[in-house]
Amino acid sequence: MRLRRLEVERFRGIRQLDWRKIGVTSAIVGPGDSGKSSVLDAIERVLSPRWNLAFDDTDFWMLETTHPIVIRATLTDLPDHFYRDTKFGLYLQGFDEAQGVAVAPTGEAEQASALVIELTVEASLEPQWNVINSDGEKRTIQARDREALGMLRVGAYVDQHLGWSRGSVLARLTSEGDDGDGDAVGAALANVARQARASLQLDDLGQLASTAKLVEEAGRNIGVNHAAGLSPHLDAGALSVATGALGLHDGAVPVRRAGLGTRRLLTIAMQRESSKEQGITVVDEFEHGLEPHRIRRLLRVLRGKPPEAAATGGQLVLTTHSPTVLSELDPKEIYVARRGSDGVMTVAHLPDAIDFVLKRVPSALLAAKVVVAEGATEEGICLALDEAWTEELSGTSFAYRGVSVVYGHGSNQPANTAKFLIQLGYGAAIFVDSDSNDQAGRAVGATVLRWPGDGDGASSEQRIALDLPLDGLREMIQLAVSSSKSHDAKAVRNAVVAKLQAAGVQATDAEFDPDAPADWPLRVDEAAFRAAFGLAAKNSKWFKDRHEGHRLGQLVARHWTALANTPTRKVLEGLREFAHGV
Repeated sequence: MRLRRLEVERFRGIRQLDWRKIGVTSAIVGPGDSGKSSVLDAIERVLSPRWNLAFDDTDFWMLETTHPIVIRATLTDLPDHFYRDTKFGLYLQGFDEAQGVAVAPTGEAEQASALVIELTVEASLEPQWNVINSDGEKRTIQARDREALGMLRVGAYVDQHLGWSRGSVLARLTSEGDDGDGDAVGAALANVARQARASLQLDDLGQLASTAKLVEEAGRNIGVNHAAGLSPHLDAGALSVATGALGLHDGAVPVRRAGLGTRRLLTIAMQRESSKEQGITVVDEFEHGLEPHRIRRLLRVLRGKPPEAAATGGQLVLTTHSPTVLSELDPKEIYVARRGSDGVMTVAHLPDAIDFVLKRVPSALLAAKVVVAEGATEEGICLALDEAWTEELSGTSFAYRGVSVVYGHGSNQPANTAKFLIQLGYGAAIFVDSDSNDQAGRAVGATVLRWPGDGDGASSEQRIALDLPLDGLREMIQLAVSSSKSHDAKAVRNAVVAKLQAAGVQATDAEFDPDAPADWPLRVDEAAFRAAFGLAAKNSKWFKDRHEGHRLGQLVARHWTALANTPTRKVLEGLREFAHGV
């Protein structure tokens, strides 16, 4: 069975949702209270095998019961018997793969079939499940048929599935081996109850038996007579299939006493074994109770990824707040949930264009705001300033504020990334060079942090070289000399002299002692040196990786006060305001 579309109206915090093109694996991310768990609750309820599912007024949008709750699921790849005319064959619709919706059947063999199940709850709080055809005609679908769909909701509480109780996965597995008596689980439990009652040694109950006799005598004194006399015994009614009295044990220890992670894994394993090709597993907070290595293995098993065996089928819908989960997934498997103040919720697919964000910084998809740095230099500067501001503001880091920094891969990619992030509901900023003139136009709605500059503009290295105080400029020269990309002081000197000469400044190598780089700015006009050094740094790529950018950012932080009233300080104050809201 495969869930293709989920429509929700007036259920809890969701006034309206139309989620189409649901993947075989669908991981929902989004901020707290965005409705992620309610989406899973909706799936669970519309496909629930229970006939007595309880609702109350709080399940209605804004507690308004004058309009019904409506949850509608469009399903394909159904169990074989669902296609019979005596079952739901006459209520099947066609399925439009491109639009992700059920359509009127054409009768053509190549058209896929879909079943639309609708759950409605009126003010009476009585749930009604129906199958709907393309003409709107309805037919009731019973709990036993919904059970055949093989839906399992795995939440924090999974103990019910570790015992032979009505509706549990363990009971479903047992029923698959039914010899035809119609209720293998009920018959087995009834037999267990009879054996337990027969084997109970009443003489060993001591004080319980004495108390029973005391009650018998007290009753007799007020006219209550008993045919055989009172005694303690097992209540046959208490040992029923509904109680789950018979459960899985590891030796003598009930499995329900195992750790949460173990219980969740075992429940999912049973679901896979029971559902085979049919099931849908719905998991809230997939990472709950699991160590990272168990998360990775479980995801690979469920999705049939190497080195695990091929998948046995089934669909997985989950929510997560874990970068570990996201790092194991493909972009096409991730959906971002957002809910507006009007209760309209969207679940949008993660575009392929920003799959590098998932691969490089999966935690960014769990953030509220994202800074897209044009290059590795800008990324390093952001991270260094975050460290400095965290110390200054007593621990209020970017992460604390729900802000993540990602490397944008240059060219137009940062603006495109920011555009998609904004469309998905994230706050976004781009931190770019001033020669990226078309970035702001592409990143509609993003905060643009861009260096000012003339002509071709200024890179981060150029702008910082122009604005640092003299002591800071000397430190920057030393950073260039010690950079893994410059090799030595002579290489830095040669590059700077070449830029000075190209600008028409009289300069020779002999004037710049490689053993005294701190004196270099004094050998020619300081402004000319700053411009030449910044351009040489850009072209020679002395700071073009995250480590060197980080060192440059630390230098800026050390001279933060002296940078007051400079373009560098103004742009970076914008970064601080975006991240911290100050």
